[in-house]
Formats: sequence, structure tokens, C-alpha cells
Amino acid sequence: AAAAWEWWPQALSDAARRFGVAVVAGGFAPADAPADSGPAARLVAALGEGAPGRATGAGGIGRDARVWNVLLAVDADGGVVGAQPKTRLYDAFSYRESEMVRPGGPGAGAPVKLAGLSLGLVNCYELRFPELARGLVAGGAEVLALSAAWVRGPLKEDQWATLARARAIENCVYVLAAGARTRETIGRSMIIDPGGVVRAGLSDEPEALALAEIDTAAIAAARAQAGSAPAPGS
Repeated sequence: AAAAWEWWPQALSDAARRFGVAVVAGGFAPADAPADSGPAARLVAALGEGAPGRATGAGGIGRDARVWNVLLAVDADGGVVGAQPKTRLYDAFSYRESEMVRPGGPGAGAPVKLAGLSLGLVNCYELRFPELARGLVAGGAEVLALSAAWVRGPLKEDQWATLARARAIENCVYVLAAGARTRETIGRSMIIDPGGVVRAGLSDEPEALALAEIDTAAIAAARAQAGSAPAPGS
């Protein structure tokens, strides 16, 4: 029988294939549990074998009661192209994520190829660490796909917007900032261009859709003008 956690990789794969769209979304996976087949097995393989999108580092998959907090990238055919465990855990503001979640390796991981673009995967609290985004862009990322459940609190909405725009400006990339909206989290999803302009944004709607065009020429133009993005491979 399939493990209880395997439903969400399969659901992402099914939705991507059904609607013909690429998807990046987060979920949890046991640190030491195998999966028999399908998208869940591909996720486990990516975490354990250093496949594209895995944060490398000591440890690999071993005995650990905690789970991975992982971003999964799925192409329009439903195939898993990358799985990136969260590298910086939310041990801040009285939270202790590390009690339940196992961190990924110290690196930023590698960008994944999705929908004709090179995407760097950024998981929630990782937004606060500019070196992670910098490493992804140095590895070739044109877009940062950010998924977050940004906890409500004083100044948190302002911090979310400021940090997301800063990552776009300093690296001359698009930032796709998807924020979950619940009673505890702020929502405020937005699409930011390489100049830091919010091209599409949401408020705190429980369900909504933000759309914007990704123009790779705008990335090249911003990098030529600002000269601040890291050279690929640096």
C-alpha cells in the first residue's frame, strides 16, 4: 500500500499532466522512507541520489524521525524534474522547525529546467538568506520560484515584499513568490520582474491567480544595465 505522504507528489503530477502546465509546490516527505513507484519514488530518488535540484551535503538519506520540507518541480507531462529540501529551517520568532524537519545540505542546490526556463527553488525562510539566491543565479537560474507560508506578525508583510523584491533586484531575475494564505500566514503572492517591479500581485484572497509574462530579454537587459548579477558558474 502507498504511504500516506505519497498522495501529494502524485496529485501534483496528475494536475500538471491534466492541465498541461509546469508546477512547483511544497510538501513533506519522510527522511528515510522508500517509495515504490511513480512521482513519490522519483522524489525520494532525487533527494537520495543527488539528482538535479538536490541540495548536496553530508548525510544523505538515513535514519531520522524528522521529515523533509521539500519543493517539488514537475513538468507539463507530470514528470518530476527536481526535488529540493529546505536548507534553512525556521528556528526564529519562537518557532523551532528543526524539531520536526530535517535540513537539506548547506548548498543552494542546482537550478531545474522547467517550461523552457532555468528555475532556482527557494523555500520560505530561505528568502532571508541572499547567498542562497546568489548561488542559484550563479548556477544559471533565470527565475527564482519561491514557495512560502510566511507567518503573520508585526512588519511581516513588509519584510516579505522587501526581501522578495531585493532578491529580484540584486540578482536581475524574476521572482515568482507564492505565499500560502491561512489564518496564520499572510498570502501576498506576487510576480516580480528583474528590476524589482511587481508585475502581478495578490492580497490575502484564500484562492486567486496572478499572471505575468516572463521575458528572458528583460533578464538580459537588466543584467547588462545593472551589472550586478553573478556570472554563471562563479
